[in-house]
Amino acid sequence: MTNRRRFWLIGGLVVLFLGAGLAYGCYWFFWARFYVSTDDAYVHGNQISVMPQVSGIVSSVEVDDTDLVEPGQVLVCLDQNDAKVALE
Repeated sequence: MTNRRRFWLIGGLVVLFLGAGLAYGCYWFFWARFYVSTDDAYVHGNQISVMPQVSGIVSSVEVDDTDLVEPGQVLVCLDQNDAKVALE
C-alpha cells in the first residue's frame, strides 16, 4: 500500500509541475514575450536644437520621436500660402 501511495504522490507532483510549466510556457509564448517593461530606463543620445530658416505654420511633420535623422533631411513642411502671398 505504501508503494502505491508513493507512486500516486510522486505522479501527482510531476503532473502538477508539468502543468505549471506548460501554463507558464503558454503565458510567455502568447503574451509575455511581446511585453517589455523597466523601472529605470533612460535614453542616451545627442540632442540638438532645431531652428527654422523662416517662420510659418507647420502643415506636416515628417519624422517621429526617436527617429534617426540625417543632415539636410526634411523634418517639417511649412504651409506655402503665406510665402505665395508675400511673393505676389
